Amino acid sequence: MISASIVKPKIPWRLVVILLVLMLIIGFFWYYYYQKQIQALTMQKLQDLATVAEIKVKQLTEWRRERLSDANFLARYQDIGFLTDRLLFNLENRVARRRIVDILNSMYQN
Repeated sequence: MISASIVKPKIPWRLVVILLVLMLIIGFFWYYYYQKQIQALTMQKLQDLATVAEIKVKQLTEWRRERLSDANFLARYQDIGFLTDRLLFNLENRVARRRIVDILNSMYQN
């Protein structure tokens, strides 16, 4: 009778260690790349937000300047409300119409 001995395959430990080290190196570089991408994206978004904030400040400043200009106009021509009321009450009122047109023309020119 032939005795059959079962031969266990030998595990190539050197290859296993090399593959594990290679996986760790790849994982490290992937994590480093991932962190750099997050940092770059965060910086880009912060820069975008700063740009939007700057634009909004300019818009608010312009809006405020326009409102102050309107307020100065109304303070200069306090009778515009009265003239407008007279014109709406009587659309044929040429004096009120002419005065309103003159006031609006002077506002447009300034």
